[in-house]
Amino acid sequence: MSEQAVRVYVADKIRALEVGVVHERNKLPKTSGEFKALFEYDGKVQGWVVTFSGIGSSRTDANFLKIPETYRVVTFFGFNNEYDTETEFGTSLRTVYKMLSNDRTLGGTVANVTEVSVPEISLVKVGEIFSHYAEIHIATESFES
Repeated sequence: MSEQAVRVYVADKIRALEVGVVHERNKLPKTSGEFKALFEYDGKVQGWVVTFSGIGSSRTDANFLKIPETYRVVTFFGFNNEYDTETEFGTSLRTVYKMLSNDRTLGGTVANVTEVSVPEISLVKVGEIFSHYAEIHIATESFES
C-alpha cells in the first residue's frame, strides 16, 4: 500500500477516538493564526498531524525487498493550568498510543508494525500559543518481490 493509504488509515482511526482535529499532511503550522485555524477543536487547541517521515530498503533471504517506513503522529494540545490540560493531554496521548500499538498491520496497509514509540513529549510555543506537544513514531515494514 502507499504511504498516503497508511496516513489516511491512521488519521481516520484517530478521528474515530474523538480526541481532536486530525490532519494528514507533511507540513506543520508556523504562525499562531495558522496553528489555531488547523487545531481548534471544541473551543480549544487540540489536534493531531499524521506524516510520513522516512523509508529504507533491504533484501531478505527469500529475495523479497523489505521496505521499512516510519510515520510520525504529532499532537498539539493547548496548555491551560486552570483546566488541568496536562491530564487531558496525557489521557488522549495514551489512548492513541494504545490504539496504534494494538493494530499490528494498520488495517492491512502494512505487513507489520515493528515499533510504536513516544520519543518526545514537551511544551512548545507556536506564535503566542503554548501547547503540550508529543510525537508518536510508528515503524513499519512491507515486502515486495
